[in-house]
Amino acid sequence: MSNRKIWGLILTMVIVFLIVLTKFDIVKPVNTFVPNREVKLTILATADLHGAIPTKLVEYVQEERKKDKNLILVDAGDFFDSTNSVLMTQWFRLSGPNSNHQRRTPPIVREMGKLGYDAVVLGNHEFVSNDKDSLDELVLDFTDYGIPVLSANLYETSNYHAHYVNPYIIKEIETEQGIVKVGILGLTIKEVGESNGPRELKDLLQYKGTLELKDIVQEVNSKRWPELLRYNGADIVIAVVHSGEESLKSKDTGNRIKELAQSTDGIDAIVAAHTHVNIPEHKYKNKSGETVIVTQPGRYGEYISKINFVLVKENGRWTVKDKSSLTQKP
Repeated sequence: MSNRKIWGLILTMVIVFLIVLTKFDIVKPVNTFVPNREVKLTILATADLHGAIPTKLVEYVQEERKKDKNLILVDAGDFFDSTNSVLMTQWFRLSGPNSNHQRRTPPIVREMGKLGYDAVVLGNHEFVSNDKDSLDELVLDFTDYGIPVLSANLYETSNYHAHYVNPYIIKEIETEQGIVKVGILGLTIKEVGESNGPRELKDLLQYKGTLELKDIVQEVNSKRWPELLRYNGADIVIAVVHSGEESLKSKDTGNRIKELAQSTDGIDAIVAAHTHVNIPEHKYKNKSGETVIVTQPGRYGEYISKINFVLVKENGRWTVKDKSSLTQKP
């Protein structure tokens, strides 16, 4: 028998052998398809709107929602504004329940409700523009629209363990790859007063004996808020803070974002506010050497911050593969 015939016979036997193995499931084909386990999430943030949302900003958010049904929208405070707390108190009282048991709602609350904000954080103007009663009404108005009002370092004076509003929320986002839980922590600058009067909330006449704000950095580190959010299921943690990046003058000691980013573990990104500056993206290293991104969207809706996350699921847990931020003019 020639060599060619021998090799032909061997090849035939190998083919027959493989067919038999496959037929009886002794050898199964290897599935090389690997499903895409990446998820992209976007958070939009406004700050220091001071009473109005520009039409261009409304249109921008609406267009972004058309492209991304999982879009998250937050505000970092000073959405409300009035130069006279006495006048605002009178307005809220006159806006009380009428014969139909309906109250008038401040226009900014209606606008934010229609735009579908997921959470708002109290800024200093929400305090100086109101007294305690009218602030209660303002929070109630947001509650009626289903918008959580946040501030983790705001306490009732009579009970340091009692938060005046929610400290955080954990929002569940349904994706094709599974549910992602986004923790949103709210914080407010302690020095809410104007430069020509008392600085701290507890010293303002209209809030004495009712509400107090604790130091932002001390609050987060002592209460270990990021750790608590993750313990309660948050896959990523965003701190939305009414405070500037850092103090450039002695009177601006409340601007603590840089210090917060560098001294606290567990925060993925921070939205800053209060100083009216535009920060597309600044990066800091936390205690563990991990990157924390900071963004701030200026004032009056001139800019909007956009935070982008890429998450990947590994061993049943979501981890941050990439993150970035920018600010855009609507």
